[in-house]
Amino acid sequence: MEKAEPNEAGSLVVPPSLVNNLFIPFERLHEIIGVRYSRMSIWRMVRAKTFPAPRQISPQRIAWRVEDLIAWNASRPVAKSASKKVAAHG
Repeated sequence: MEKAEPNEAGSLVVPPSLVNNLFIPFERLHEIIGVRYSRMSIWRMVRAKTFPAPRQISPQRIAWRVEDLIAWNASRPVAKSASKKVAAHG
């Protein structure tokens, strides 16, 4: 059975088959989504159903599934200004 193991630098290396089963706490969301949002902004987006809802992982702890965060990242539209610049230079 595959398991996560530290590499030479001490960072945890997670096999791809396990990645989607991981949970990420709020404090580390920016590492997956690439942007730092405030707690209030995250909760506003969750209530508006524009950001994945967290899962209850213990009575006092919530976290987000990596799979949900990756899907959310992939669903982000290309910025209008970026697509105009690409068309102009393409």
